[in-house]
Formats: sequence, structure tokens, C-alpha cells
Amino acid sequence: MMPHHSVKENLEHVRGQITAMADHLSEMIMDSVEGAVTNDPVRLNAVIARDLQVDQLESEATTITFNTIVLHAPAGKQARMLAAGLLVVSELENAANDVVKLAKRARKIGTRMPEELGPPLGALAEGVVQMLHHTLDLLDNYSEEKCVAFIESDSLIDQGYKAARNRVIQMADEGLKFDREMLRMVEMFHALEHVADHLVEIARRIRLLHVNNG
Repeated sequence: MMPHHSVKENLEHVRGQITAMADHLSEMIMDSVEGAVTNDPVRLNAVIARDLQVDQLESEATTITFNTIVLHAPAGKQARMLAAGLLVVSELENAANDVVKLAKRARKIGTRMPEELGPPLGALAEGVVQMLHHTLDLLDNYSEEKCVAFIESDSLIDQGYKAARNRVIQMADEGLKFDREMLRMVEMFHALEHVADHLVEIARRIRLLHVNNG
């Protein structure tokens, strides 16, 4: 049974869970890409296993939030912060699932990962991790200007994914057999693009909370 902490204490605890989830997600993203580029199945398996920790954090944060609502019936700013926390942990957990998909596809590709795709995959991963840091900043230090700029910045991730996809198709046109492994290469880039989509959804929902309660 959860101790009867104050709403403020529970909000701080959930915020800590969010930070921990984001830290795991950031490292999972970079480790999955490093494992893909270097053909390191041990690193990729570690990424997949780490998802359990993200799931646990999401479950704990969700339980604390619902118990806080039931026990304290918070209103106003505290209620908005609890709502924001729920959507953030849900989207971060979904983002981690996409990183696991990336790691699994990389594990299946193995040594067939073309060397030239390593740099763009790494650059896309770094861009997504930067978006993750900006997402947490919006949660703590919201401004309409920053939020709009953040949402619009997602177009850069989309462009990176499309460029990589087009390059894979071009490689097939140049004679490289387009098979299941080639499709998995595209899916790895797509997984990162999906992570960015989850982060943008967080920003949009945070913005909605602020607009409706401004």
C-alpha cells in the first residue's frame, strides 16, 4: 500500500520517475545505434533488456498518479501537472518500445549493415536525444515560443528519415538486392522517427494543457 504522501511530494516523485525514464531512453537510443553500427549483439541485447526498467518506472509513476487523484482530488495547477505526468510517462514508454524495435532489427541485420548508413543513423539518433532533452525542459519551463519551435523542429527528423529511406532505395537501384534486410535498415531509421513523434506528442499535449488553463 502506498504511503499517504502529500500531492507535492508525489508530484516530485513522478517527476523523478520521468527523469529516470528519459535517462534510460537517451542511453537506449545511443546504445542501439552504436550496437547497430558496430554489430555488437551484446549491446543490442542490453538495450532490449533495459526496456523492463522503463516499463517498471512507467508503472510506478502511473500508480502514484492515480492514487494521488483518488486520495487527494487535486485541482488547478496540481491536477494539470498530474495529467501532464501521465501523458509523459506513457509516451516515453512507447518511445522505448520503438527503440527496442530498432535494436531487434539491428540484431537481425548483423554484418549486413552498410557502413555508409552509420553516420546518418548516428546523426538522427543525436537529433532525437536532443529533442528528448528539450521535451523535459518544456515540462519544467514552458513557454509558447519554445513549444512551437520544438514542434516545428520535428521536420528535421522527418527529413533525415526520408533521406535515409531514399538512399536505401537508391542502393537497391544501384544493384544491392532489396530484401528483408534492406527493409529492416529502413525500419531502423523509421523507429527513431517514431520516437521523435512521441516527443512531439508530449509537447502538443503540454501546450494544450497550458492553452486551456492559461
